[in-house]
Amino acid sequence: NGEAQKISKNLNNKNILIDLAADFRLKSSSDYLKWYKIKHNAPKLIKKSIYSLPELNNKSIKKYKIISCPGCYPTSILLPLVPLINKNIVKSNNIIIDSKSGYSGAGRNIHKKYNNKFLNETLSAYGLAFHRHNSEIDQELKIKTGKKVKFQFTPHLSPMFRGILTTMYLDLKRNDSLKKIYSFLKKYYKNHKFIKILKPNTFLGTNEVINTNNCYISVCESKYKNKIIILSAIDNLIKGGSGQAVQNMNILFGYKSDEGLN
Repeated sequence: NGEAQKISKNLNNKNILIDLAADFRLKSSSDYLKWYKIKHNAPKLIKKSIYSLPELNNKSIKKYKIISCPGCYPTSILLPLVPLINKNIVKSNNIIIDSKSGYSGAGRNIHKKYNNKFLNETLSAYGLAFHRHNSEIDQELKIKTGKKVKFQFTPHLSPMFRGILTTMYLDLKRNDSLKKIYSFLKKYYKNHKFIKILKPNTFLGTNEVINTNNCYISVCESKYKNKIIILSAIDNLIKGGSGQAVQNMNILFGYKSDEGLN
């Protein structure tokens, strides 16, 4: 983090920056300082940037000089959650989000911090209440739903190299059936090649999305009638990283969204 800010100052009218880091994800430079402990060195350029999760964009990214790609955890969370809140299928409070990521999500220096036994034989929670992606999730839920969404997000590092499996526990607003919720999501994402809505109560794992730009989503029943469980899986290094950057580039320059990704 911080490198894109340096580059952004040298952009001319013909240059476009697609940033995989967090430099332009947050709309407020003070929020950036709060969560990343770094002073933002290009605050005037924040307004010229767009947070671009392609499937949920309602603006044309072609108007912006800086394209900010979402974080890996927020990608797995926002894709199923935003449409469900906007459709008033689920309540916007009491949301529990449990995400498990391969240890590559902790950055390139993870091997310097931990030995291989820790990485390969241990499942560990981290960043409780204060993981940086909290700010991003909170901001985008407010923007995309117009509501103050109350959630508890707990990330975990899993003994695998890559992949994210997110489990969300949601309160229903009405007594909608799984079939109805499945049909809604299926229709919502019918024109988006990378979003796969699985049949209700389908169990899924990260192995199904590894080395793809896909996000698999499954709507599952809870033992409580007024709740549902949502499963969401992505490859943190592709849909949660470089693949999403390529997808944004394709859209920006008028290529098919899956060019180079299928």
